[in-house]
Amino acid sequence: MSEMFVVAPVFDPSQAADQQTQATTFIFEHEKDFQVVVTEEFLEYVQDDALSIEIWGHRSGGTEIDRRLDAEEKSKSLQDRWSDVSRRLELWTEFRELSEAGQWVPVECRQYDDVATGGVHQLKQGQQRRLVVGVSLPQFGAGLPLSIDSISSVSIGSVCVRSNDYHEQLDSYQEADLEKIRSQWTIALQMRQKYLEQQLDTLSSKPHKSGAEKEREHSLMGQWVALTEERTAVSIPTPNSDIPGAPCDW
Repeated sequence: MSEMFVVAPVFDPSQAADQQTQATTFIFEHEKDFQVVVTEEFLEYVQDDALSIEIWGHRSGGTEIDRRLDAEEKSKSLQDRWSDVSRRLELWTEFRELSEAGQWVPVECRQYDDVATGGVHQLKQGQQRRLVVGVSLPQFGAGLPLSIDSISSVSIGSVCVRSNDYHEQLDSYQEADLEKIRSQWTIALQMRQKYLEQQLDTLSSKPHKSGAEKEREHSLMGQWVALTEERTAVSIPTPNSDIPGAPCDW
């Protein structure tokens, strides 16, 4: 079903037109009932996917009053965009040994300050043991639902031995891909910043600007400020966000 309706905003002539604080505020009062034939295909769609409802607005130049850009909202918008294209899973492992009572019990895992890994498993010599692997979903997050059915196989390899006096952090398979994403992202931001600066220099050099040019200059300045916040998010992403490289605190 794809329908489009044009809804006009509510116009109140009693309000003064020179109120600058309300110059960019529009009020809509509209209700519409949609009739949908519920079929099995429709039920499967709404259970697994999301209904798309798009609201389009008209462009408004607003006023020439300087507006402070909220950096926190800009960062949140960036996180929301990454949430639409990424999902996070929590992978946990534990060793289990056969106890004297004949039950498989988890092995103690001790953490030390001088150990760069997640901990040291206290394995007993000569004991039978199993490796248990699980995957869980974080309780927070947005986007489409994600379900886990089963783990088909588990492979163990690439054992790395490190001494205690070796201070370099252990690498993982995702570090190379993460560095590649950051490099390409940074290059794209630099190209975008160069373009914005050229456009701003061109507009600022004009002695007489039209209303459209002033509006464009304000828009470009806002994009430039938002670009600075995005460059910060590339190097230092917010914890628990869906930005690549963000640390997890589950």
